[in-house]
Amino acid sequence: MVLGQPLLDEADHLTMQHEAAAHAATNHLIERGRKRIVLLGAHPAEQGSTASLRRDGYRSALEAAGLPVRDELVVPIEVWDRHYGAAAMRELLGSGTVFDGVFAMNDDLALGAMRALHECGALIPGDIAVIGFDDIDEGKYSFPSLSTVDPGRRQIAELGVSMLLERVMGTNDAIEPRMVAPEFHAVVRESTGG
Repeated sequence: MVLGQPLLDEADHLTMQHEAAAHAATNHLIERGRKRIVLLGAHPAEQGSTASLRRDGYRSALEAAGLPVRDELVVPIEVWDRHYGAAAMRELLGSGTVFDGVFAMNDDLALGAMRALHECGALIPGDIAVIGFDDIDEGKYSFPSLSTVDPGRRQIAELGVSMLLERVMGTNDAIEPRMVAPEFHAVVRESTGG
């Protein structure tokens, strides 16, 4: 069994709907009137990775809404943690780039970005709405609380155990390798006006 992106054809795979969930997160900001949305955490050179799939979802949401994909709003960050999220946001703010929304590739980046936005006096979500990805517990308790995407981690864990037991117990030897990507949903909180 493989968790994450598919690597082998002969094994079961449990993954997330990265592209569709990123599309939904970006669309959530668009529905709230945001037109210049930052993508925080891009890995531009990668293809087929978590980052590239989430980038593709971001792009498709903008394109579906008739909004341009602006290179200056796609912010690369190699390490997805709060420190680098805050540092990248400070640099973006210092550049004078105008934006009104942020889709962070994960919640840690979002929390770091929110810290930098607070430091510069930006109102969240009044001036800039922020949404993350992963639905980590800290997001419930940040101020404002963080809107995010719950990618179905609990279901992934439950399915992983169930699928592994099927294989180990040999209850059905004829099972072909499966790819399963549980449903996701947006968790709307204060950082986007929820």
